[in-house]
Amino acid sequence: MSQIKATGGIKVSGGLRAGRFNEPPSWDTIAGSLGTPFESQAFSVTPGATDPDSFPSGGDVDYSLTSGSLPSGLTLNAETGEISGTPTAVGSDTLSSFTLRAEDGPIGANLVGKSAERDFSINVLNNVAPSFDQAADFSIGSVAELAAASLFQITATDPNTNPQTITFSEVGAVLTGDNLSLDSNGNVTGTPPDSGGTRVVTFTVRASDGVLTTDQDYKLTITDSQDPIWVTAIGLLATVNELEAISTITLEATDDNAVSYSVTSGALPGGLTLNSSNGEITGTPSNVAEDITSDFEVTATDTIELDFTARCFSIKVLNVIANSLRFNDDDSTELTRTPGVGDSTTTWTFSTWFKLGNIGIGGILFSAGADSSNITRLGFTAGDIFRFTHIDAASTTTDLRTTQVFRDPSAWYHLVAIWDTDNGTADDRHRLYINGTQIADFGTRTNPTSSKQGDVNTAVEHNIANLVGSTNLFDGYLSETYFVDGSALDPTNFGAFNTNGDWQPKEYSGGFGTNGFHLDYAVASITELYKNRDKIPKVKISRGAELRLRHFQTGLQPIYRQINKE
Repeated sequence: MSQIKATGGIKVSGGLRAGRFNEPPSWDTIAGSLGTPFESQAFSVTPGATDPDSFPSGGDVDYSLTSGSLPSGLTLNAETGEISGTPTAVGSDTLSSFTLRAEDGPIGANLVGKSAERDFSINVLNNVAPSFDQAADFSIGSVAELAAASLFQITATDPNTNPQTITFSEVGAVLTGDNLSLDSNGNVTGTPPDSGGTRVVTFTVRASDGVLTTDQDYKLTITDSQDPIWVTAIGLLATVNELEAISTITLEATDDNAVSYSVTSGALPGGLTLNSSNGEITGTPSNVAEDITSDFEVTATDTIELDFTARCFSIKVLNVIANSLRFNDDDSTELTRTPGVGDSTTTWTFSTWFKLGNIGIGGILFSAGADSSNITRLGFTAGDIFRFTHIDAASTTTDLRTTQVFRDPSAWYHLVAIWDTDNGTADDRHRLYINGTQIADFGTRTNPTSSKQGDVNTAVEHNIANLVGSTNLFDGYLSETYFVDGSALDPTNFGAFNTNGDWQPKEYSGGFGTNGFHLDYAVASITELYKNRDKIPKVKISRGAELRLRHFQTGLQPIYRQINKE
């Protein structure tokens, strides 16, 4: 292979090597359209080419316009190739075609620069201002005072070949004065204030495509709003019983639009709810320890215009078991009486409401006898079952022992015990009912013989909350205690099921017989009995039998208090 030698002081520059030739730049941008800018809108595009001979590769390339012309307002940067500027206005879309040359410089002294040309075009679009989709002075609708205006939207169209994004703004601040606003998407939102009358608001909206704008007036009618008018009178709505479903109480307010209801202050009695759509109060009042009046405020609101007006109401819930007497086995308290001979020793009914205190200790609710070996008794065993027993000479002659246990200290139970030994059906000669339902399952059943005479209604001691002749004290509460001499009464004489199936007390209206009585326990607590002798339970009895409260004190004889009769 022949060699080229440098003689006579000739130098090779630019890193020229044997067999190396200068190559023209290569266009990176494909021929054709460089863009479609709008007139009067800034525009920039950079077509590019690469010189494969530059060191490093991709070095300087110069650009020039060789034929045609750029759109008016645009210029070519010879060093970078960027075409930029703001096209001047055109009457219609105008296409400009032109040829660009990319040229590299000479390499050393022996190689001249090379170039490459490419055809391009730019189409300048005639920009037309946006046009509103609604006519001038268009009414976009109406909104009531105090109601949220969020459904009104103004729209416009860009008629250009390539539609641009349109933004909206208010000219001036008319809407602001009515607590309204217009966002960039054309939505009118806000809540107009109550000004006392209907009015029309005229405001100007500007639509912009970024260069050109169009203004147009719109109208919005703001109607006068009226507060709902209450029909239901202020004050007490009803007096209802605890644990008994109430008859529907309906609150009513009138308005041109639908009205919704809500409790905005205070609270309904527990167990009751307010239907926000129709104003109905329904439910079953929860158990209350005493009569309670619940005060609350209900607001009636126009669901469209959002006007509202409030009114105060109340509902009174009655504690059906209004009074009770607390027996504490640690205090050794009982009620006792020794009556004369009553109407019948074969037929009687004992009824009482009770609530357990301590459980697992036994406890007698009612007993009568000469001593613990000759006695009729009603009460609990240490295993929390209930027992109805008659004992003669220390021998149990009749016995009912439930399989059901009683261990809920939060519940009130209603007991009815019936002694009816003249009944021809052996199983019906002594019966027990709890909460209106006869007990059928017994672990032990020994029925009385026909016309068996017990100790109740004989001239022996009768105790409530303890065992005669011994100590087996009841711990808990008693309320509404009845004894009816000479009658076997169904539980429905003393209670009834409500519409929810709950058993609740009712006042007994029949006779009592010779030794019958009613204890309504008008004193708040047994402690108060000892502090104030005048405050002792009222006892309704048919004859002058004595009923006494007896309190055992350690080391002392029993203390008796005679109980008033009426």
